[in-house]
Amino acid sequence: MLRKFRNFRRRDSGAVTMDWVILAGVIVALAVLVSPPILDLTLSGSEDIAADLSDYRTQSF
Repeated sequence: MLRKFRNFRRRDSGAVTMDWVILAGVIVALAVLVSPPILDLTLSGSEDIAADLSDYRTQSF
């Protein structure tokens, strides 16, 4: 069992693939963490714009 572990540790044939998998996972995790605050800000901004436009229409007629 110890011999298998040593052989596994010495081989690096899939190291680059693992690097890309980890990098992609970090990018996805960051996107998931950053998306909700951006969505909240965008939604509140669009609601403010909609309210301003609604007030403008009712005042002009």
